[in-house]
This record gives sequence, C-alpha cells and structure tokens, in this order.
Amino acid sequence: DSKHLTVEMINHHIEVKRILREERHLCTGHTFIVIDQSGSMRNPDVNGFVSRSHAAYGTLALDFISEQLDSNPNKYGLFAESVSVIEMKDTAKAVLQMEP
Repeated sequence: DSKHLTVEMINHHIEVKRILREERHLCTGHTFIVIDQSGSMRNPDVNGFVSRSHAAYGTLALDFISEQLDSNPNKYGLFAESVSVIEMKDTAKAVLQMEP
C-alpha cells in the first residue's frame, strides 16, 4: 500500500512545523531515533538495500513514517508529534531535530 502526498497533507505538515516551532506546549510527543553509522553499516547484506545504513533509513521511512501518517489526531484534532534522528559514529550528530 503506497502513500502519496496530497496538498492537504503538505499543508498539515507546514502547520505542524509552525506549531512545533512557535507553540511547543502543543507538541503531543517526541520520538528520538538513534541510527548506528559505524563501519559495519556499509555492509551490503540487507536484501533490497545498498547497505545496512540504507536499510535503517528505508525502514524508518517505510515503517515509522508510514505509521505516523496513519495515526489519528488527539482529542483536540491535533497531531503534533515530533521526531529527532541522531546518527552515531565516533560522536553523536543530530540530523533531524523536532520534525513532524
């Protein structure tokens, strides 16, 4: 079941980004995802992906993000969940911070 972005979804995303930036108290949750980016993540041993790293990001997009798109809003009609993605190599680096 593929997902296609609609104008309504894009407008909702823009509004949630504004809420997360300007009205943080309305954020209903914040998920932190840590993705290993050590040398072993370059291995090409995951079917359908170039590397383990691509598989991690592919799974993030296909499973986690897809699930978020199917989620229902809270009792106020608002669904302002945010996600931060942190890559771990020698040090931690935030590649996404509080994105809807």
